[in-house]
Parts: sequence; structure tokens; C-alpha cells
Amino acid sequence: VVLWYRCSSGAADGEAVGERGERGKAAQRLAELGQGTAADDRAERMLGEVRYESELAEAEALRKRGEWGKAEQRLADLVKGKAADDRAARMLGEVRYESGLAEAEALRKRGELEKAEQQLAQLVKDKTADDRAARMLGEIRYESGLADADALRKRGELGKAERRLADLVANRAPDE
Repeated sequence: VVLWYRCSSGAADGEAVGERGERGKAAQRLAELGQGTAADDRAERMLGEVRYESELAEAEALRKRGEWGKAEQRLADLVKGKAADDRAARMLGEVRYESGLAEAEALRKRGELEKAEQQLAQLVKDKTADDRAARMLGEIRYESGLADADALRKRGELGKAERRLADLVANRAPDE
């Protein structure tokens, strides 16, 4: 009876600490309960949940700092370990999308428009609900078209340059 009470009240303490956002303290309190007791399933389950929530919070912090690789690795590990909860999988998709957008923008700034276009085309193909990749892809294709037309002009191929520019103007979205 004493062991049951210790585990039961301790698990409740760990749960209350976890609900206040003190995940580290909650994990420590719940881990202590498993030592020397009759392996309280409730405490172990809650310990797993607290650790999972802590890992999600850390991945979100990494994401906000733009540490895409670290966030992606942390989330991929969580997805492998806890298939029943889709929050990590959903966040992993978001991190991969954000990372792809950041990489495409970096390629764009370096003038590597073809690589940026390939990166964005893949993001668009993955059919995310967000339209930033599609918009950026349109912008890059437009920039690339302008560069093509300028190269044609410099080579003296004025007719081709004019047609390329006319196509760009005709296909440009109204808000661009």
C-alpha cells in the first residue's frame, strides 16, 4: 500500500510539474519513482510523454533559430520512436519545407537560379498547403527569363530576346 501511494502520488506530482512546463523537473521526478518501486506503469508512461514533449519543444526551439539540420534530426528520431503521435511527423514536414525554402533563397542569392528552381519545384510537387514555394518558383523563373533575354540581347539575337520578354510579360501574374 505504501509503495502504491508513493508511485501514485509521485506520478501525480510529476504530472503536475509537467503541466506547468517544467519538463526537466517532471522527467527527473518521474524517473526517480521508477527506482526501487514495483515499476509503476503510469509513471513510466508519463515519463515517456514528458520526454517526448521536451524533445518537441527543443525541436521547435531549433526550428525558430533556423537550425534546420538539428531540428530535422531530432524530429526524425521522434517520428521513429513514437508512431502513434503525428505531431513530430507534422513538424518534421514543416521543418523540411522551411529548410527547403531557405536553401532555395540562398541559391537564388548566389545566382544559382537553376538549382533554386529545382529545389522549389520539388517543394511544390510535394503539395504543401503553403504557397510560398510556388510564388518563389514563379519569381525565380521570371528572373531566369530576364537573364536569358539579356544574354540573347548581348549576343545580338534581338528577335529572340524580344519574344522571350514578351512571353515573360504575358505570363506574369497580375500582382507581380
